[in-house]
Amino acid sequence: MSELERHNADVQFMKECVTSEVIKLIMEEQNLGIEEAIHRFYTSKTFAKLDNEQTKLYTQGPVYVLDEYNNEIKLSPMR
Repeated sequence: MSELERHNADVQFMKECVTSEVIKLIMEEQNLGIEEAIHRFYTSKTFAKLDNEQTKLYTQGPVYVLDEYNNEIKLSPMR
């Protein structure tokens, strides 16, 4: 495995770890089932930022990312 491939794999792993923890927190905080929590997070601008390697949001902890998500939904009239 090349250094770039290893880096990409590491980044993907970090994104997946943060995402799974944030979804658990959303489920607990908002009393949602897993499918709804996944849907809400995956369709959020926060997830788009998390998935974008350039933002480096995946380097933050799940609580920080959850705060970003909560701030987003407070500002969104659709949620």
